[in-house]
Order: sequence, then structure tokens, then C-alpha cells
Amino acid sequence: MTTLGVITGLKFEADILRRTASRLNHAQPLTASVAGRQERAYEEALNFVEHGAKGLISFGIAGGLNDDAPVGTLVLATEVYCGQGGIYKTDPEWRRGLAELIKAEISPLQSPMISLPHALESEIDKREAHDKTGAFAVDMESFGVARAARETKVPFLVVRAVSDAAADTLPACLVPAMGPGGGIRLGPILKGSARQPADIPHLIKFGLQTRKANRTLGRVAFLGLPGFGFPV
Repeated sequence: MTTLGVITGLKFEADILRRTASRLNHAQPLTASVAGRQERAYEEALNFVEHGAKGLISFGIAGGLNDDAPVGTLVLATEVYCGQGGIYKTDPEWRRGLAELIKAEISPLQSPMISLPHALESEIDKREAHDKTGAFAVDMESFGVARAARETKVPFLVVRAVSDAAADTLPACLVPAMGPGGGIRLGPILKGSARQPADIPHLIKFGLQTRKANRTLGRVAFLGLPGFGFPV
């Protein structure tokens, strides 16, 4: 069985994989949650390859950058743009293999993505990013995974579900609330909401939308594990 190394931003994303693997009685992939830290994503991905991973996956939620990526959409990135201008192509055979496994239930959006060291919070910033690059979604971890994959010459895949659409405002307190292990800390959310009460409706909306994105991730995990269509 192929060993995979999976990088997520948040612990609940990793928990989706763990619960599904257990339910299906599959071996769990090597998994680490890095809370949006690109350098840590890179280091953890390198560590997985050193411990036998034959492929790397960036798995979790993402922000949509235009109206063709609504909440709940599964994005299988064709390539990843990073803030420094580099472009990292995902493995096309592996991506086609996963798309084939899930096609009965899910029609993924196969498009470019951006991976940045910071969140894009406003509609203006999201749409501007799309206009500049043609990317349909954004995350914070995939660059680190892509960089490690290129250096170690292993294939990589980006599997992301949209949790906030282009028109949605991402509350500013969310990223500071991410603990180093990928857990969500309540304190920064409460403090941020107290400072900016206008963020409260956006927080509630984001929570509901994340549940929808998580359902997409759960189905992908159920249909895709153990190898997510990894080419033999």
C-alpha cells in the first residue's frame, strides 16, 4: 500500500481523514496540521518523505476567488502559485485518478490555486487575486507541500473544499485563533469579536459554510482513501 503524507491547516481537517480511515478500516495516512504556517508545512512534508511517503497531499478548506468556486466546491488544483512568483504543477495522472474515483458523486473544479502566507479576507482582495493569476481558490499550506514535493521529486496533490466564497468577508480574528497544532482557540475569537462586533455575523456564516465544506471533504475521503487514486 502506498504511504501518503497529508498536510492540513486545521486539526478538524486531519480528523476527517482519521475518522474516515478508521471507519473504512484503512491505515491512516501520515498527517500533520500546521495552522497556515508555510515553513512548517514544508518541514512536515519533508519529514513524511524521509519516513517513506511516496506522495504528498495538501488537504482542507480554501477560500473561493470568483463566482465559479461557490461554497462546498471541491478544488483539485492543477498548479499552485505562491506569493514569491513560483508555479508548482500538481501530478496530472494522480489528479485524474482521484477525479475518476469520485466522479459518481462529485464533479471537482480543476483549476489553478494560490497559496499565500496570509489569508485573503475581503472580496476586493479575492477577486483581484483571481484577476491577476486566473486562480479559483486560495489557501495557506499548499506552497510548503509543493516546495517539498519538488525538492524530493515526489508527486503532490491539492484537495481543497471552498469554505468562504469570493463575496464573503473572512473575519480577521480567524487566523490568529489558529493554535500551533491546528486547533481553534476560543480566546482570540472572543477578543476579536469584542473589538469588531461587525465580524460576528461573518463568523456565524463562516461556521455554517465550513460545515458544508467539511461534508465535501468527508465524501472525498470516503471515496478516495486509502490512496486517493495514487498512480500505481
